[in-house]
This record gives sequence, structure tokens and C-alpha cells, in this order.
Amino acid sequence: MVGATHARAFGWCLMGISNLSTGLRPGVCTSTTRPSTPFEGQMIYETDTNRVLVYEGAAWVMIADTDTPPGLELVKVQTVGSAVASVTVSNVFSSTYDNYRITYMGGSASAANNLAFQFGPSSVSGYNTSYYQVVHYSFYNGSSSNNVAGSSNAANWPYIGYHDTDSVRFSADICNPNAAEWASIMNAPYLAPLSTGFCVGTHQSNGAFTDFTLTPGSGTLTGGTIRVYGYRNTI
Repeated sequence: MVGATHARAFGWCLMGISNLSTGLRPGVCTSTTRPSTPFEGQMIYETDTNRVLVYEGAAWVMIADTDTPPGLELVKVQTVGSAVASVTVSNVFSSTYDNYRITYMGGSASAANNLAFQFGPSSVSGYNTSYYQVVHYSFYNGSSSNNVAGSSNAANWPYIGYHDTDSVRFSADICNPNAAEWASIMNAPYLAPLSTGFCVGTHQSNGAFTDFTLTPGSGTLTGGTIRVYGYRNTI
């Protein structure tokens, strides 16, 4: 009975302790109340800076900032309809992020051709593009079959991806689409059945855009998923 009484009393004591009690919050401190004698590998969270740090034996090293965590954040997911002549993705670019990653996978097209990209739902000129393509069979027969193309002051970026009756392959980093300065496309690989390449370009406009449109070079697009990610701005 004594043991049971003590157990019940101890249980009531635990239930009465607030989660704000310092003793139940190991590693939670401020930037001025860090542990005075930390051990290597000790981790803390600072409530005044919202940072997570670890002690590496000689100094505290920040491993995360919970206000601006590193990496990509999913902004929008959009499914493409059936036999569409183009697809517009709206309200994805904002001042929250400077740079974005866009992917389109899982769909197909009624014909094989290049995939074009433009800002907004309607065409605006000023797109400059450089495109380089290596044809695969050149490696096997010893011939050279590399293609270099470009466009100046065009209505879109015409070589940003590729589509055929089996799939749509598109992934690109877009820089500064919502800023009042030139936007640019970086790191857009071109993946076709018999060739690979890449596309880079600029958009010679100071407009701040929120939307973009993908258009097949010929035919229509069906299915697949477009995902837009924002690169978090970290300190």
C-alpha cells in the first residue's frame, strides 16, 4: 500500500509539472545561456535566435535555422489535363524566394518535339536562349553530330525540355522570376531518346512574374505532374 501510495503521489507530481519547467527541457537555452562546459556532440536550441547548434569539441556550429531552413520547399503541385495545347501554372513566383526548381514528369505528348517555357499566361518577347545538343549515335559511328542552336528576343525559351509519345522530360532552375530585373534559366537538361544536351537563357525584361506556361513544340500534352519548388533563402 505504501508503494502504491508513493507511486500515485509521484504520478500526480509528474502530471502537475509544466512543460515549461527548465528541468524537462534539456538543450533549450538562449544565445547567452549556452552550457558553460559542453561536451562534444551536444546539441542545443536557442529560443532567441531559433537556431539549432552542435558542439564539435572547440566551438558551437549552427546546423539549422528554423526561421529559414536550407533546401527546397514545395510551392505547388499541378496535374496536367488530357490533350492540352499548353498548361499554365499560376501564383507560384513571389518575393518569398529568389530562385526556383521546376519539374514536369510522368506525362506524354501526341508528338515528339521540344518543350517551350514562357512567363505569364500570354507571350512576352525578350527571351534569349543558348542550346547545345549531343546526338548519341555520334559516339558509336565516330561521326560528329552536335547541334548548337539559339534564339534572340523570342517569344519563349523553345528548348527547355523534350516531349514524345512516351514521356515528358523537363527540369530547370529559374532565377529571379519575381524580381524587377532580368530572369534567367540555369541548368535545364535536354533528354531525348537519341540525344542529350542543355539549355540556358535570359529574359530581357524587368517584369515581376507570378505564373509560367509550358507549350509543346507540336501536338498536345496529356497527364503528368508539374512541381514547383522554392530555394529557401538562408543566412
